[in-house]
Amino acid sequence: MRRVASERLLAPFGVFLLAFTLRCGYLAEIVDDPDFAAPLVDAGYHDYWAWGLLSGDWTPPEGLENPRIPSTPYFRPPLYPYFLAWEYAICGSRSYLGVRVIQALLGSLSCVLGFFLARRLSGSAAGILCGLAMATWWPLIYFDSELREVTLLVFLHLALLLGLVAVRERRSRLGSLGCGLLLGLSVLGKPNALLFAPVAAGWLVLAPPRSVTWRRRWASCLAFLGGIVLAVAPATLRNAVAARDFVPVSSNGGINLWGSNNPIATGLSVELPDGPPFRSAFDYPAIVRRAEREMGRGLKHSEVSRHFARRAVGYIKDHPARCAALVWKKAVMFWNRQEVVSEKDLNAARGESLLLPRLPGDFALLFAGGVLGGCLALAGRGRPGHWARRAPRADSGLLLLFVGIYFASFLPFFVTARYRVAIVPLLMALAAYAVVWTAERFTERRLIAGGLAICAMAGLYFLSSVNYYGYEADGFKAAFDRAYSLARTGRPGEARGWYERALRIRPDSPEAHGNLAELLAQEGRTDEAIELYRTAVRLNPDYTDGLYNLANALLQSGNPAEAADHYRRALRVRPDDARIHQNLGVALFALGQVEEAIASYRQALAIAPGSANAHYNLGRALDAQGDRAVAAKHYAEALRLDPNHAGARRALAEMDGREGLSP
Repeated sequence: MRRVASERLLAPFGVFLLAFTLRCGYLAEIVDDPDFAAPLVDAGYHDYWAWGLLSGDWTPPEGLENPRIPSTPYFRPPLYPYFLAWEYAICGSRSYLGVRVIQALLGSLSCVLGFFLARRLSGSAAGILCGLAMATWWPLIYFDSELREVTLLVFLHLALLLGLVAVRERRSRLGSLGCGLLLGLSVLGKPNALLFAPVAAGWLVLAPPRSVTWRRRWASCLAFLGGIVLAVAPATLRNAVAARDFVPVSSNGGINLWGSNNPIATGLSVELPDGPPFRSAFDYPAIVRRAEREMGRGLKHSEVSRHFARRAVGYIKDHPARCAALVWKKAVMFWNRQEVVSEKDLNAARGESLLLPRLPGDFALLFAGGVLGGCLALAGRGRPGHWARRAPRADSGLLLLFVGIYFASFLPFFVTARYRVAIVPLLMALAAYAVVWTAERFTERRLIAGGLAICAMAGLYFLSSVNYYGYEADGFKAAFDRAYSLARTGRPGEARGWYERALRIRPDSPEAHGNLAELLAQEGRTDEAIELYRTAVRLNPDYTDGLYNLANALLQSGNPAEAADHYRRALRVRPDDARIHQNLGVALFALGQVEEAIASYRQALAIAPGSANAHYNLGRALDAQGDRAVAAKHYAEALRLDPNHAGARRALAEMDGREGLSP
């Protein structure tokens, strides 16, 4: 008896140990990467959000707008940022290594849950196979090191499904409540998980053995739904209290729907056809202001989301054929062998690693095994054997329903590698059943059945392997992101080389030209920077950052007239950018157009009343007109906002002895 118990513990412990060892090995490889301690895009937003929750410091990263998280509804789902804040609290600091070690532990525990789920469905051999596959699957290892919600969702999905198949037999209302809480937490991590709620509730009513009374079935169902409400309600109440807006979880649904259904949508990322760029959640306040101008009034975030959702629905109605083709493309790419890049190039990360290329991770193989295993389970094929037992149809059906609903929920939006990785363990559990079932057919000398299973897997593997849309990650994003991270971490020389590499891959990238120009400008190579900025805005006339930086470089080089022209072009795209208004005022003042400069400074202060430089420069312009009393008030306000503002201090000390402006 003790021997059997020890053997049952040995297998999951071995799976955990292997998984954790490999994840720590990968962390050792990437700890010196420039973005390890300077996360980008949504990972950077999560890092900012989590540290703000813990420290109370909501100062945004340099060059990014304040997203006003404490006073607005959650824009992104809140589960992972709160989890990350908890990780920082556990580590006692903003330890980027510490939080990744915790996620490696959580990812390793998920491998153990995958072992138990597969074992429950079809026996110990399948459990071991699934656990080992999860432990060594390179995309899972990669995402466990990212500051994203993927690791947490994998754990929650496995715990939820294990709990549901256990509740089906035991009919515990407390267990059903716990399953509801798990699904509710999943909704807080990815709101589309809510689509599974009615299916799971119906399954709890219809799937139990006949001996279970209908009263107990409905009680279990209600407890499950109550758990979901208990988990989600705090986020809804927080949004209502802090932002006076009814947003059940997050407000990013509308912009994501519009970004996925518009004239330039590709189905593989969010692409906006007009307005400010949407590179991360830090850009959303500018998008909100654009929507408010379009509507002619102030908008709540829920109204902004509905505004973009209506635009998306209108486009779908007007272009049904193109949108249907996009949905088909997304469906194909979701199940295709290619790992679609979104925020980071995981394929490039694998190529730079010593460990990951030596580990399995062929999605086509997983797709083939998962589809065959699901078909066998639903057909009730198989019989008790030495290696496997028949997977209960109700339990296997639940897994397939979850996979199908999760997949379908992304079709209105876009597909990418990080979305499908959350269901990889479920496909592994089904694929493990298919492999063990096929092996048993051969041990029983049922060669035709085993051969047909292998042929079916080969056919499915081929279907998933064909690159139907010619998708190929060209390495540009990896080079661009590496350059951006190196620049942020104070390594401009290395960053310059990576930007040049990115431009060799895509010479038509305005952002790469603009960022490389910024590095050259910082080195004092202004003329070279101006030429690169000119190329950037020629490639994209609405590239606001390029226009703004080109104008700054022209102003610095003594050409305020052309600088003013480019500031005005930038304002046509981004009329609510206080920096552009303020620097336009500087250029106009240099041209002697004092009245126009004052108007620009006042516009900048209307948008950003806390700008010390705008107050100082407005004071300069008013002083030039002889209005020294009002000018002194603006100098004093600039000094109050920035006690180290040297220009304002000098101006107050000697009203007639000031020099230069402060762009």
